[in-house]
Amino acid sequence: MALCRRVTRVRIFLVALLLISAIAKAADFESRYYAAVFSGDLSWVTAAEPDSPAGLALQEKFDALFVRGVRDSAIKAIDDIVVRRIAERFADYWRQAFLAPQDLGLAEAQLLTDIARLVGAEDQVDDPAAVERALADLLDQRGFYYRGGRTRPLLDLMLWRKNRTVDYDVELTDGRQDVVVHFLDEFAVRGWSFFATFGRSGTGGWADRDALYCISAAYDVDSEQFENSYLRHEARHFADYELFPALDGADLEYRGKLTELAFSSDASGLLSKFWRHSDGTSVAPHPLANWYVVQDTARAFDKSCDDNPLICIGAATNDDLQAAARRLLKNHSRELNGLGAATVRSTLTPVAAD
Repeated sequence: MALCRRVTRVRIFLVALLLISAIAKAADFESRYYAAVFSGDLSWVTAAEPDSPAGLALQEKFDALFVRGVRDSAIKAIDDIVVRRIAERFADYWRQAFLAPQDLGLAEAQLLTDIARLVGAEDQVDDPAAVERALADLLDQRGFYYRGGRTRPLLDLMLWRKNRTVDYDVELTDGRQDVVVHFLDEFAVRGWSFFATFGRSGTGGWADRDALYCISAAYDVDSEQFENSYLRHEARHFADYELFPALDGADLEYRGKLTELAFSSDASGLLSKFWRHSDGTSVAPHPLANWYVVQDTARAFDKSCDDNPLICIGAATNDDLQAAARRLLKNHSRELNGLGAATVRSTLTPVAAD
């Protein structure tokens, strides 16, 4: 009987290990998928082997949308046939780009040709800016607000119907910033990140030189998430456009994320979120900035920290983490000023892959 109990315990232990392994594989697949979206490369997904219902369901969604080309339901619901065809063409481009990122240039050239035809600007196909102006004019005539351009690494498309404005006075680590926020509603298309994550993640807003733009459905305006992850983060960008007018995306995101951290009531949780969506080898601004924020915060407590930075900050209090974020932001400002505030473009570069 004693031997039987031992064997049973061993079997239970082995089953537990298998379950833990399966959960880890599923978590690895899902985490890898959502991080890879923001790096613009999902070419590996069809050959992956998720080992959980959630992982398999995600892969099946991917197969339907990206491999079999099933139309996105929101795009199918657009009642204006011309606008729907424009949205469908962007969706096809996103599928091509994610499945074959090495051919991104070819995919974008074909997109430009097709959009020029759809908006009646075939004679301007050699001038992408002119084609985009024609696209914006057509969409405006048909009752849609529009945002295009590049949300790195891909060309983007956002279409919505309602817009209202609110003035805010935002506290940052180095002063206050007045901003105008446009709240955007009734979206027809919410961009490539929302498309590729099946609505789980995506752009919640952005900052232009004149104002901030917030997707209303992405935030509870009474929450800390809105106050920090949107309002302070974007207001930091707005301030930095004046302070460092040539600064590139990764450095801007680094400063926005440090600003979130400096005011967060759950800084360790926020760092964990950043780490899950980080990639130090990426050229995309968000995953690269996430990597630097977590690494730099960890090294503020342990200069030798490398392998798992979350362990290095595990004993830090929330006040400690907020203070570290403020120091890092101040040091970064000092570095940028030393390099030339008016012309500096970047201090963050991808690290070499192992």
